[in-house]
Amino acid sequence: MPRVPTYPLAEIKAQFATSNGFVISGTAHRTSVALGMSQSDIVDVIQNLSVRNLYKVMRGNVDPRIMHDVYKSEWNGIPLYIKFIRNHGEALIMLVSCKEDESHV
Repeated sequence: MPRVPTYPLAEIKAQFATSNGFVISGTAHRTSVALGMSQSDIVDVIQNLSVRNLYKVMRGNVDPRIMHDVYKSEWNGIPLYIKFIRNHGEALIMLVSCKEDESHV
């Protein structure tokens, strides 16, 4: 898979610029809360992403037409695995994974 993001990082950052109104899956919400992250912590992590944090671009398992951009970063010393998608026909990008990167555990 190419290491060129499907979704422009500038668009992701603009959408996740404040802790109000961004789209997050239930799973990403639960796992980020379990790590002790607040919505503003999620915003901070996303605002600090760069293209260097892009780990991979992959096709979805359920719907291979949906591309997933995966980034790796860190928050409070915890390595993070962060994944974004955009469902077909949707305008907004969704944060579908924000969890501890277990490849570092």
